[in-house]
Amino acid sequence: MNHQLARLSNVSLSILALAALGACGGGGSDPAPAAPTAQTQAVTIEFAATAGATVLTNPCSATLAAQGSTGVGAKVTDLRFYVANVHMIDANDKEVPVTLDANSFQLSNGTDSVALIDMEDGTCTNNTTGTAATNIKVTGTVAKGSYTGVAMTLGVPESMNHTDFAAAAAPINVQAMAWSWQSGRKHLKIELSPEAGAAGSGVYTGGIKSYASAAAATTAPAVFTAQNSYYYHLGNTGCIVSLANANGYVCTGNNQMGFHLHAFDPATQRISVDLTQLFAGNDVTKDVGGPIGCMSGTDAECTSMFQTLLGAQHGSTVFRAIAK
Repeated sequence: MNHQLARLSNVSLSILALAALGACGGGGSDPAPAAPTAQTQAVTIEFAATAGATVLTNPCSATLAAQGSTGVGAKVTDLRFYVANVHMIDANDKEVPVTLDANSFQLSNGTDSVALIDMEDGTCTNNTTGTAATNIKVTGTVAKGSYTGVAMTLGVPESMNHTDFAAAAAPINVQAMAWSWQSGRKHLKIELSPEAGAAGSGVYTGGIKSYASAAAATTAPAVFTAQNSYYYHLGNTGCIVSLANANGYVCTGNNQMGFHLHAFDPATQRISVDLTQLFAGNDVTKDVGGPIGCMSGTDAECTSMFQTLLGAQHGSTVFRAIAK
């Protein structure tokens, strides 16, 4: 029995000695641990203003041909809009959220995020509220993988929409994009100044005639002719204060639109914002009741514009993929 104990003791001591030797480095150092595999990848989604097939490198300096139903020449007055909750789409049609980078054009709030696309540079015709800073892209990270498409919402999420712009963080602090009488933001603000007078006049002031109604447009003189810009302002309508709602308001029309492009490669493509398509259904030199152009209410001019945007939900007409 004593011999057995002695043998066990010797074995135990030998194991301890080897362990001590390894701890002192006598057996060489352990290899460095492998670096963890990246779980996300960067993504950049670019936008480009177009007039049909023509890419507008600088929308403010461009002269657009054949705008609206009468094919009039025009200048861009404003071109800004918000996109929210961007997702990449994989081959199985699964939408994977993009986490936006934090910067002056992008903001996240809980599960909601928003980015301002600003294509005017402060020099657009008949615009006194423009800014020099521009932004044509959304940047962020997405779960590592292979993606074939992109999806997002046009507009500001309700969790951020009904706030005081003056106290808000960028980019929802832009006064020109605030819609105070509707207690929210302009989801989209696109304006054109049509050419006045004869074609080729080069005059872009006072080119819009206003009539009391569509019928009056054919029988009565214009109410006034001094309007410069034809508006498309998309925002919430029918909003009333509601203390029971977490956002403080309830609106009958949020007028936010989801759209997606199933075949989209951000490395080689960008998303076109086609002004010719957007204004194609309206005579941009004439208004037939209500505010000039479309203010998202019951304006007659809104019908065509809403239908055009709805047609763009699947990556056609206004929003579509084009090459970089």
